[in-house]
Amino acid sequence: MNWKDREAPAPGAPNVIRFGGAGGDPKYSATNDLAAFKLNNLMFTNDNGSVTNVLAGNPLEFENSGAAVEQWGGGSFIVSNIINLTTGVTFRGEGAGTVVLATNVTGIGSVSKQGPWTLVLGGRSSFSGPVTVDSTGGMLRFDRPYGLGANPVTVSNGTVFANLGAMAYTNGNGAAQTTLVTGINSLWTNSAGFVIGANGRVTVTNGGSLFGAGDSYVGTNGANSAVIIVGGPGVISRWAVGATIGATKTLTVGAGVAGTSNVLLIDGGGIAGGAVVTNVAAFKLGLSGASSNQVTVANGGRLFTGAGTIGSAASYNTVSVVSSNSTWNLGNNSLIMTG
Repeated sequence: MNWKDREAPAPGAPNVIRFGGAGGDPKYSATNDLAAFKLNNLMFTNDNGSVTNVLAGNPLEFENSGAAVEQWGGGSFIVSNIINLTTGVTFRGEGAGTVVLATNVTGIGSVSKQGPWTLVLGGRSSFSGPVTVDSTGGMLRFDRPYGLGANPVTVSNGTVFANLGAMAYTNGNGAAQTTLVTGINSLWTNSAGFVIGANGRVTVTNGGSLFGAGDSYVGTNGANSAVIIVGGPGVISRWAVGATIGATKTLTVGAGVAGTSNVLLIDGGGIAGGAVVTNVAAFKLGLSGASSNQVTVANGGRLFTGAGTIGSAASYNTVSVVSSNSTWNLGNNSLIMTG
């Protein structure tokens, strides 16, 4: 462990801890055997990209304005300490090594991801601040269903990856959560399906993209959830429900008797094909008693699906295709409307 500038800070000063190492140095572990250690800046400069270094022990507590975790090297780090955020923390730096926060992230602070490297949230997070990703070429990955808690998320550059194996990610996990993916270099991707829970809202705009690899739901036994895809001049905003064209994945809007008043809006922003929902093998609206759900394709929006079903022991479920340059394309598949 080296203090920045090789001098321990004066009592009460913002603590900066640097973990360094040259390209050929072996991996190492460092253990905090103090009580919860308060710091302002945690800096990684290890340049050995072939090793993974480990931090362990008692909690690390970030405090004071300007708090940061900085990755400037190629060496990866696993931080197994509990991380407590009493202030907002920016994860930044121009390094390449992955940084894994392997256990819980707690506190009231926010998380801001910058830089081209990958930050992994490996535990069940309970911090309450918003999450922002403005990370050219970088990624924020979470490996457990509660990795992001129910916090609002904004992706304005870079990637968020819900790495949950075959498990679908539920936006908000039962709590209202807002997610915004905006800009042509912004992507939210899932290892499986995507479920937007009660009162959750996901907006994809200005050329952002949402990718999945499994069956997805807008409202399942929950009300008032929404997915809004909005395009504009020179950009295409999209939701690819299946990972590849022709993927056999189902998109359901409203499922279960409590699945009411859920919305899917595909708005091209006045540009034909400016907003697209695609890679849907089967489309279902109002499943198993879900009523009063709405799909709108407008202003040049495009919805590409396989066979469609509207209503299953349900009523007042509607699809509206508004304006001549908007399309719901079922290919050569059937559309079944029931009550």
